[in-house]
Amino acid sequence: MRMHEGSEAADSRQWLDRVAEVFRQLQLMDRAGDYGMAFIETLELYEGLNPDTAEGHYWLARCLRERGEMKLALAQAREAYARRRQQPLIWQFLAKLLAELGEERESYFFHALALAVRSDEEPLELPEQQDRLKLLQELKSVSAPFQVKYRSIFSDNDQYGGHLVGQFLDSDFFGQRRPGYHEWCGIYNPHGWREARSTQADLCELTAVNTMGYTDFVFDIMKVQLATEVRFSPPPGEAAVVPVAGMESCQEAHFSDGQHGGEVTQPRFEFNFYRFSEPLTIRSAKPLAIGEPILMQHGKGRLRLVLNILTDGLSWKQMQKENFRRLPNIRRFFASGLTFGNHYSVAEYTYPSLASIQTSMHMHHNKIFHDKRWERLEPGIATLSEKMKALGYYCVTTMGDSSGIYNGVMRGFDRKIIQGIYPCAYEGVDRTMRFLEAFGETDAFVFMHMMDSHPYNSSVPSSVQAQAQVPWHESLESLEDSSVFLPSNPMSLASNGTSIEMMDRHLGTLFSYLEEHYRPEEYIVCLYSDHGASIYSEPRYLLSEEQAGSAFMLRGAGVPQLGDVEELTSALDIMPSLARLVGFESEPYWDGQLPAALGGKAREYVISNSLFPGQTYKLCLRTQTHEFRLETAEPTREDGTVDLSAFETHIYTRDAKHEEVEDPALQEFFMCRAVRHMKSFCHGLDEHME
Repeated sequence: MRMHEGSEAADSRQWLDRVAEVFRQLQLMDRAGDYGMAFIETLELYEGLNPDTAEGHYWLARCLRERGEMKLALAQAREAYARRRQQPLIWQFLAKLLAELGEERESYFFHALALAVRSDEEPLELPEQQDRLKLLQELKSVSAPFQVKYRSIFSDNDQYGGHLVGQFLDSDFFGQRRPGYHEWCGIYNPHGWREARSTQADLCELTAVNTMGYTDFVFDIMKVQLATEVRFSPPPGEAAVVPVAGMESCQEAHFSDGQHGGEVTQPRFEFNFYRFSEPLTIRSAKPLAIGEPILMQHGKGRLRLVLNILTDGLSWKQMQKENFRRLPNIRRFFASGLTFGNHYSVAEYTYPSLASIQTSMHMHHNKIFHDKRWERLEPGIATLSEKMKALGYYCVTTMGDSSGIYNGVMRGFDRKIIQGIYPCAYEGVDRTMRFLEAFGETDAFVFMHMMDSHPYNSSVPSSVQAQAQVPWHESLESLEDSSVFLPSNPMSLASNGTSIEMMDRHLGTLFSYLEEHYRPEEYIVCLYSDHGASIYSEPRYLLSEEQAGSAFMLRGAGVPQLGDVEELTSALDIMPSLARLVGFESEPYWDGQLPAALGGKAREYVISNSLFPGQTYKLCLRTQTHEFRLETAEPTREDGTVDLSAFETHIYTRDAKHEEVEDPALQEFFMCRAVRHMKSFCHGLDEHME
């Protein structure tokens, strides 16, 4: 073990010490309001040492404001915010500066962000009730389609959130909603009593049930327009399908195509789908939610199906240890493709890991790391689903959780069938096969996110197979442990194992369906996990082989049939792999790379890290032969910055012995790469410095 105080070997140690020294000088001058030439020179020195941070832009903005150069100050403040999205000092500064420049609505927004986490701000004076509701909706919660309760934002009373069933998910607080189709929340109901779920949603709203009360409630989020009359004309000789949902109970709508006409009853908030091949007119006395028509045709250069399957929490290293005995169907199917056996997640839990997969970016680059605060992906970052949509695919989530919608990670999908938590494989397989039967004439990008492989504490029932087989005294579990810190015990091991077996069984049904209905050159199937599981990790380590070691496999058009390969790959590499296979453009801001097995370059190392506010920052770098661990003494701050004044490092061999080694050359090798990764977030503004 090595204990460092702002140090490692030579160059990295000097850089850390120098940056910390200059940072402290700027803090002192800023507190004193000293923005003279010495401040500018010191700021230039800091930017030269570490140009990718937010602090320099923030301090320069304060300096420019003091000099009366307000527009230049705003530009620098916006740049600081783009680099450090979760910093209340930047929110407060932007709120004041925007108010001074007459940009009231944006000022309200940043003021509200600060109020949500700090109690020393004056409440907002926003008189119009409609504006208040729009602002609250703009702030969002993490889980769609819900709004969070914000305390003390307004001067006279608290405002409470609720669900947004039957409403658009974007608030239009800034008045930027353009005419056309926007995300709207309906209810998924393939075979139940009509409108029973909309009544349930009303009751949940009235009784202020929290999001857990909606565990098995399935939402249908689709891009729609509200209209009383529309007319659609498909291309000559082609057919299309239009989704329509009622806004009121048993709402009457009139359909006509020149040859036929009639009244159709639309259930409240539930979509029906109508096929037409002639110009179609739909009318109603009151607005209907009408989706964009889906053209039922295949396009040149596209595949019939690209299917992504996220098996949440599946520990691939544990599956390897067990010789894959729980995964016969997955192993059989991907034996005719490519399986990466040395694949690692970027983060330890789903919220940031999904974002890294969907953007091919590390957490500190896409800024999606804080699952308790409002966040939104920058518009200039293209997600995987947006890439697929741009190629002309009909993009659908047949099953998923709700945490990647408000933050923009899942934007690009035409339709998202989601539930708050615990989506299971048998439901996803059923929905996916229903979808493929209905829309097999399209070229589809389908995403399934299943939770069977994810271990849980006793807030979720263990599998009945485990309950019936594990003696009662070995089945005691705690509500206290969160999913990434669950200890190993007989019940969690048995329950997770049987759930994985059931997941594999259901996926086997889907794989058989694909083999019967599609030729290998017509599809690509990509299966991966976002992280592993703590219950298999002994001794306990958050980024262990069992917790960071994840699944990644491919089969179908253009995929070499290499079977198992052992090159190092990262969750960041999933998007570049699909880019090569499907045919969309790569981006210069990607942190991922194309694996050697697909014609790219083999990785020298992979990075897994835990950037979780309130817990110590942890970094793990792996080469083929060694594992490097770093952990800070101080916890990660709320804005995602870390204090590197003191930390520990360890290096281990990656063989069966897993021995710790002391090697100065290896230490320098790893520390240089660790500092390169951490340098943009290794310092942070002191929230209490003003």
